[in-house]
Amino acid sequence: MGVILGQIGEEAFYQSMVLMDYRLLGYFGYPTAAVFLVLGAATLVAHLIRVARGRRAK
Repeated sequence: MGVILGQIGEEAFYQSMVLMDYRLLGYFGYPTAAVFLVLGAATLVAHLIRVARGRRAK
């Protein structure tokens, strides 16, 4: 599954980089991308808080 989806993901990433003139920071100018970045960061922070609380309880 990773071999198939990896190739599809790589091609999509390449196409998006061409559209952005090879600027990785170009993604951050779109509101939709900002929403996904905030959601991803919130998920990561929530996980780290749960891990920290779990270690403190032991």
